[in-house]
Parts: sequence; C-alpha cells; structure tokens
Amino acid sequence: MSVVDTVQQDIESYRKHGREAIDATDEELEHGLRLHAETFGCDLFGFLPSTRSTAGRELLSEMIETGATTNELIPVGEVLNKTSPAYGEACADQFATAIDATGLDCTVLTAGSEKNLHHTINRISACIHLFDEFDGPIRKVTSISDIDEAVATDELAVFFSTNCPPAQGGLRDGMDAHWWIGLLYRLGVRIMHLTYNRRNWVGDGCLEPADGGLSLHGREVVHQMNRLGMAVDTAHSGRQTTLDAAECSDAPIMATHTTCTGVYDFPRGKSDEEFKTIADGGGLIGICAIPHFLARQGSLVDLLDHVEYAVHLVGADHVAIGTDNGFRPVSAPHQPEVPERPASSPYGPDEWFGAWDYAPERASIPDANRKSLAWVNWPLFTAGLVARGFDDATIEKILGGNFRRVMAAVEDAKSAEAVALHQVESRYSGRSPRS
Repeated sequence: MSVVDTVQQDIESYRKHGREAIDATDEELEHGLRLHAETFGCDLFGFLPSTRSTAGRELLSEMIETGATTNELIPVGEVLNKTSPAYGEACADQFATAIDATGLDCTVLTAGSEKNLHHTINRISACIHLFDEFDGPIRKVTSISDIDEAVATDELAVFFSTNCPPAQGGLRDGMDAHWWIGLLYRLGVRIMHLTYNRRNWVGDGCLEPADGGLSLHGREVVHQMNRLGMAVDTAHSGRQTTLDAAECSDAPIMATHTTCTGVYDFPRGKSDEEFKTIADGGGLIGICAIPHFLARQGSLVDLLDHVEYAVHLVGADHVAIGTDNGFRPVSAPHQPEVPERPASSPYGPDEWFGAWDYAPERASIPDANRKSLAWVNWPLFTAGLVARGFDDATIEKILGGNFRRVMAAVEDAKSAEAVALHQVESRYSGRSPRS
C-alpha cells in the first residue's frame, strides 16, 4: 500500500464518523459536498498537516536516546514537523493529500507562539522556511488580493497568526514590544492574539480570575495593530479584555477559535455579551473543533450546535469556523519509530503558559466523537450545515465570505505611513510620531 493510500484509508475512517454524526440524508450530503467544493472556504485558525521525514525521526530518536529533555525536543520537533514536506517525498505526498481532503482555499496558520520571542521566531522561521523550500500546494499570503492569486493556481492561501503579542519575555521594556510587533508584521503576521490564557502586559487572558481588561499598553497595541493592518484576535482573552478591545479598535476584531458559553460553559468560550459586542463592531467569531471545549464529550454535532446558536444570536454575517485543529498523517511504511519522549515536567513552560490546570478537568473523549471533528472532515462541516437547514448564501458567508469581509476592513483601516514608520512609532509607545 502506498503512502497516499494509507493516508486516504485514515481519512476515510474519520469521514465515516463524521457522516454518522451529521445524520444527513443522501441528498443533503451530496448537496453539501458539492457546495463545499464550489465555495470559498477558510479555516479561521488551524495548523497545516504535521509530517516528519525519516531523517527527522532518526534525529529525534538519537536525541531521546542520548538524554534530551522534553524542553529540548519540542523546538526541534516543531521545526521538523513544519519543514519535513520540503525534504521527503513521502511527507510531501501526505501533506498534499490531507490539504486536498479539506477542500479549503485558505487557512490562518498559528505560526507564532504564546510563550516568548525566542519560541515565536523559531516557529515563524520554520514556517517561512517551508514556504521558501517546498514546491507544494500552499502559498503564504498577506492580503486579500493574494488570496485570489492562490486560488487561481489551486494553492492553499495561508495567513500567519501568532498566539500572543510580544508581551511575555525577551523584551527590554514595554516600548520594545511595539518594535517587535512591527517586526512580526514584516515577517508576514496579519492576525495576532492580544493574550493567551494568562495575564500579560496587554491584558487578562480567559483563565485570569480578576478579569481586568486591557491595560494602557494594551490599548496602544490595539491602535498600533489597526494602523499596521493586523487583525486583533481575542480567542484566548478574558471577557473584559475582549469587550475593551472591541470598543477601542478602529477595525473589526475577531475571536478566531472559540465557543459559545450559552451552549456549554467552558472558560475558553465567549459569552453572549462578547459575541454581540464583537458583532456590533463588524467583527467575526470562529467556532473551534476542540471536543472538550464544545461539550463534555464533544463531537461534530456539538460544533454545529455552537454555529447554529451563534448565527441565531448575532447573525450569519459574524460567524465562521476556526478549528484550532491540524492533521498528523499516519507514518509512511518502513519509517523508524521514535521512542516515547520524556514526560513533560509540571514545572516546564508548556504547562505554565497554558494554565490549563485552572480549566475544568477534561473528560475522556470517545474515539468516534474525536474523529468526527478531524480537520480533514471540513467538507462534512458544510454538509452538516446543509442538514441543519442553512441556505447556500448563509453557508457561503460562514465558510469564508465573512473572513474576506473582515480582513478587507482591517486592511482598509491601516495607515501606509504607519507601516513605513513603525520603527519610529515604537519609540512613542505605539503613538504616532509628533510632527
């Protein structure tokens, strides 16, 4: 069996569970799949398929066998996972097969980190390296007009996002953060979270009990992002931070991968008030496909429940899907197995930055539920919307039309002078230079 056949077999397993979950008639399924193929589709927040070449697997095995710690393995593994399609035919085939299965035209890639500048630059550089070296079906884009060029050549248009602004570590001072935001813009980042789960200099994350909202620095960051043409993302931000950002932003904001607390009360979700405030400013909410965010044992049914609730709450013009998902293809035949890596330390950065110990305990997710939400099941997300009774025009908005509108508004709000002078602006803590 070829590598592609093996991946296709894996995808079909996911499709089986997805079809069972949406409970669509043959007619609804056929209509949904056709509509998905014909409609511009964008994942508001996700990951490209993660592959690993034989040489990469051998390197990690050697590191593990010679005593590498988890913290040493993670940055190496991330680079290998992102760049392997450029250096292995099997990885390239797996990568392209998974992308083709989604039927997507565009995605927002979480290129930057929620941790510190070193981790962010490591990850973004690996992403850029992939686009530089890989002759495959992807194109890095930085504007709405770039999307059309990618679609015309049958490439997946990929916007860069980062999980946090420069606000956690590696900075000289607060003013330095603004210089780094300009640097991230030059590297291609067009969407940026204000916070991750914890508090930073910008504001409070969604797991902070104080719910303190945006700081003065955070308001300056929002205005700088507006002037650069970088979309504000509050997916991991606390309630008051989200409300403050929507109020002070000159452009529509997004919560690219969240859920509705009105359906299931999970701290990474957004309240009705947050949804309405984002929508009132012309913004956009993406529903994620993380099972335990959607329900205690979430499935594709629950994803559709959240989408339906959001549409009824704020209207179809303000709802999308941001899976927060990726796809790890099965290993190519005859690839060496990587030994089990050392367990993560409870004192390490992975545990600390997420602060997930302060979130509700995760239930065990049934295999069928998890598989129904697989990234490669995107065509079934559309078929599920058809089965829920949404008309084609509404589905087209949810799939990608709303994203194009919001990103166009973010671009319209930017200042050409600010883009040219962002290094000077940084000396004024995000304010425009005085004349």
